[in-house]
Amino acid sequence: MAFPNTEIQEQVRNCGIGMISLFGEDFYEEVSSILDASTGKKWLEDIQKKVQGINHLNLLDTSTLLKVVLRPDYPLLRDKIREAINTRIEKIQRQDFYNRLDAILDDRNQWVHNQVKGTKWNLLELVDDLDWLARRMNLKILTECDQLKSILGEKSQTLGGTKSISTSISKVVEDLKEITNSEEPTIGSEIADPFLDYSYTLQLSGEIRDRKTDLLLSEQIGSRAEAVGTLFLARKPSGGRLKITGAGEVAAYFDGKWGYLARVTGKDWFTGHVTE
Repeated sequence: MAFPNTEIQEQVRNCGIGMISLFGEDFYEEVSSILDASTGKKWLEDIQKKVQGINHLNLLDTSTLLKVVLRPDYPLLRDKIREAINTRIEKIQRQDFYNRLDAILDDRNQWVHNQVKGTKWNLLELVDDLDWLARRMNLKILTECDQLKSILGEKSQTLGGTKSISTSISKVVEDLKEITNSEEPTIGSEIADPFLDYSYTLQLSGEIRDRKTDLLLSEQIGSRAEAVGTLFLARKPSGGRLKITGAGEVAAYFDGKWGYLARVTGKDWFTGHVTE
């Protein structure tokens, strides 16, 4: 793995794509090793004999492998692979594990299709996510994760040089009243409307970052961003990825689905991302 010059976005992007590809290869190798020991080395061949139309699947490809694991298209193969995964993941952590796999699939699509900016901070987020999964499956990619984190520097809660945004409590409360709505959908309820081609990160500091441009919401709307971040963290304390619909419905990942987090208007969001 070639480590990037973080000042050159193309190198960072190629490193991110390379890490995702390496994760897929290591993940499949580990799953296959578990099933070789428990079922026999012909476990995949046996499934291919039973199910037509899966011989073409390249399970060393990260996108293909994760779709098999996460989608219902090939249930026999999916269940077999999950059987191996579940030998390593405690029951209480399984939903979180599969949610994070889904986030990696989403990351893969965004990195490959150049929908995130090739920055040090986006790469660190990706490496942290890969590291969490790899540690639970004991994957070889942990070596590269550790090396990259050492080179790039550990991510803190103020990721990306986030500046402190602190207004009076009364001002935050007043802004929150404008943002919240008594007629809102249930928090976490699945959003059916299509998402726009934007992706954001809710940081544990309360900052919200556009992953495509690296802009912070506070840089766009000033102190009102503190109210937005406060509301979002109250509803999703772990932070993480965010998406948005054309109607301004912001979604976070809840229990295996993109669910409702809040509704914003143009004055409370990134310029041009929400129609009034």
